[in-house]
Amino acid sequence: MNKNPNISDEDEFSFFENLKVPHNRPKEDIWEELAKSIDKEPQQKKSTVFQLKWIKVAAAVILLIGIGSLSFMRIYSIDITSQKGEFTEHILPDGSQILLNAETSISYHPYWWSFSRELEMEGEAFFEVKKGNKFQVNSANGSTQVLGTSFNIYARNDEYTVYCRTGKVRVSHVNSTQILKPGDYTLLIGNELEKSIITEDEAISWKLGKFIYNTTALDKVFDDFERQYGVNIKVKNSDIYNLNYTGMFDRNISAEEALEMICLTFDLDYEKISNFTYVIQ
Repeated sequence: MNKNPNISDEDEFSFFENLKVPHNRPKEDIWEELAKSIDKEPQQKKSTVFQLKWIKVAAAVILLIGIGSLSFMRIYSIDITSQKGEFTEHILPDGSQILLNAETSISYHPYWWSFSRELEMEGEAFFEVKKGNKFQVNSANGSTQVLGTSFNIYARNDEYTVYCRTGKVRVSHVNSTQILKPGDYTLLIGNELEKSIITEDEAISWKLGKFIYNTTALDKVFDDFERQYGVNIKVKNSDIYNLNYTGMFDRNISAEEALEMICLTFDLDYEKISNFTYVIQ
């Protein structure tokens, strides 16, 4: 085989040395070794490319699993609801406690709780919040933010009130904001939050097992009855709803005893038409 005139003896020596083929053997043997070496090289490259592809695939799979896990953590929620005539206690992932009044619901993301202590609420509930990152309760008419405190929220229909028992509470609605300290109470009037004076017993009477009303509209009183006793109250004359009631009694008395106390105040009568339905007239 003729030598390429463009390749020097030094280049030829270096070429064969790098291929680990001894140059002091016959050229026939050298070219045979060279052919074997050349045949092996593409296989090594294929193997390397194959491994790189699998590394990329594995990385993509891990990324997808990570994104999927985060999405699941962010979307998955727990819904807790208390029925008529019952209180429901619930412990949140950080140990914070919630006592739900009758016909109250909350919703939150348990696996996302470490990143954001935030929940949705409708109804009335009392919160005992563990210290930590911001804790936020959202409802249709406003939001309440705390770091570690106890407070009561009432959020039904257009009504929204917050009572701070301990710590400090920030209450927001649209562009209206109130900072509450222990004993402070705020309620939504129109689109503005306004502080008002209320006793602790009045603010959390339901939690204390009492009904306490101070010039409270009678329709709200009957709504409370329906929730707490699991009954239906029908009113024949809607003018009754213009009346305001002031009074106090324990929750452990029967629905009929409670109705009798209220009706006597306004010279009204009630009739029981089924096990769970009363008519006021």
